[in-house]
Parts: sequence; C-alpha cells; structure tokens
Amino acid sequence: MNKSIAVAGTGYVGLSISVLLAQHNHVVAVDIIPEKIALINQKKSPIQDEYIEKYLSEKELDLTATSDGESAYAEADFVVVATPTNYDSRKNHFDTSAVEAVLSLVTRGNPAATIVIKSTIPVGYTESIRKKLHNNNIIFSPEFLRESKALYDNLYHPTFLYEMLWNFLGAGLLLWLGSKITARFKAGTQFALYVMWYTAGRTWIEMLRIDRSHEFLGLRLNVWVALLTFIIGVIAFVVIQKRNPQTSNLQTRLAHVTELENKVASGDLTSRQLRAQLDEESLEEKRELKQKQAEDLDQKKIHAEVEKSLYEQAKALVASNHENAKHSSESQESEESSESEKTKN
Repeated sequence: MNKSIAVAGTGYVGLSISVLLAQHNHVVAVDIIPEKIALINQKKSPIQDEYIEKYLSEKELDLTATSDGESAYAEADFVVVATPTNYDSRKNHFDTSAVEAVLSLVTRGNPAATIVIKSTIPVGYTESIRKKLHNNNIIFSPEFLRESKALYDNLYHPTFLYEMLWNFLGAGLLLWLGSKITARFKAGTQFALYVMWYTAGRTWIEMLRIDRSHEFLGLRLNVWVALLTFIIGVIAFVVIQKRNPQTSNLQTRLAHVTELENKVASGDLTSRQLRAQLDEESLEEKRELKQKQAEDLDQKKIHAEVEKSLYEQAKALVASNHENAKHSSESQESEESSESEKTKN
C-alpha cells in the first residue's frame, strides 16, 4: 500500500530519498529555495547527480516539491528530515536549529507521523529531542551516501558483502558438520547441501534489493531462480543419499591408494605390482558387489515368498470363516424349521 511521505530538505540526501521513495509512494519534497522547487516540479535536478537526473526525466515518479511544509507534514504518514546541520569547529557544536524547527512543526501539526532524521546530528540528540517535544515517534537513521552518487548508493545495497559472509558461514558449517557425521553423509551430499544453503541466502538477499527488476507473480525473477535451484538441491540430496557410496568408504579407499603410491615412490612396490594389486582389489570389489546383489535378490525372494505365504494364509482364513458362517446359518435354519414343525404338531 502506497504511503504519503514528506521529505524536508532537497540536498543530495533529501532529494535522493525523495526520488527513491516516489517510485512507489506519494512524496512531497519541502524546501525554502524557490528555484530548487521549480526545477524539481519541472522534473529537473537542482544538484549534479547522474541517477537523480535520469530518474527525474525518465521514470514515472509521484513527486512534487513545495515550500509549504506545514501542509506537507500534516498529511504525511512519514516525515524524513534531511535539513543541513553545519558544524562549528570553533564552538565544537552542531547547528541543529533547522532539524528542530521541522520536528517541532510536525509534532504540532501531525503528532502521529513517524519522523526519521537523516541529517547529521550529535550523539544523544534523538533521545533529548524526544523528551523535549514529548514525541516518541522520532527515530534516527544515519546516511552513508556520496555526493553526486547518492541515489546510486540508495539503490544498490552491498549485497556482495552479505553474500560473501553468508557463503563463508555456510562453507565453515558444512566442513564442521562433515567432520562430525561423515558416516551419515554419502559422496556428493555436502555439495547438494551447499547449493541449498547458497540459494537460501540468495533468496534472502534478493528480497532485500529495492532496485527495479523483472517480476513474475509478485516476485523478482532472481528469487524464482534461487528457489528453483534450492528445490533441485533438495532433490539431489535425497537421490545422492539413496544411491551414492558412503563418504567414509571413499575416504578409506583414497587413503589406501595414497598408501600404495607412497610405497611406489619409496621403492617398496613397483608400478607393475601396484597395477596388479589394484586390479585384484577391483575384482574383489566386483565380486563383493555381485555377492551383495545376489544376497539382496535372495532377500527379495524370501520377502516375496513370505508375502505369498501370508496372502495364502489370509485367503484360507477368509474362506474358512466364510464356510463356518455358512454352516452356522444352515444349522440355524434347520433348528428353526424343526421348532416350526413341533409347533404345528
């Protein structure tokens, strides 16, 4: 649902926030300089910023500028304060008079509005001004924007940083988990788990982004891709756990091969002997595999025979119960007939 937002100040902070929010909300930018107000209403930027200029001229923005702050604040759900606070190095003091003037005006005219201070203010200012104005709807949100790049910095979050931290955490967790329960993992399951972890993170990160994107059923296409890949990872995990050999078996095999290679390197074993031993072990593995398959087949036959026997027993039991019920019914009819004849006599 679109909100009504008033932004006090149209410097690089205030104007970038106004343009950003005006894509999906009704925004009124407030300033005291008529020339800046006129330029904004003509969809021109009063400051040098490539993205702000582009968005004002090309995008459909619900943005107007005015000098009537009182009216703008009275109708707003949110008020963003981005007025200047010059620092006086001689007095070691921030001039917060412009900020306080806006806060006082909003508190008097629209006390229910949420006020977000984006201006640079001294430590403890927010708490003190809340007490002074008796308004707990005042909050502070620091800005980290570059001049001439303010809208760009607002549009593009450092998602690469979030992604890097998420991936390092996932990799560390899987390495630790793999070392603890190797016997339960089969070859390839850790990769499937990592795919699931990564795509879960990608979904979360994509949901944080606010730049425009192609959407399908209300979600960004990147979110759908991440969700689909996550599902593929889940399927791969299940299939691998059912079909692949145990990771511990592969580790044992790798350790054995490494041991043989070391013997060859030390001269205790020739290359020909190594190949012969590996071939012999391979044949032994094949024999064991065939034996296991045969045992599994025998087991299946036994299960089939047991099931058949149980079925025949159940079938015989049903037939016996049916026969007993039939005899019981005939006996009862015979008794009733006999009683009837006695009654007649």
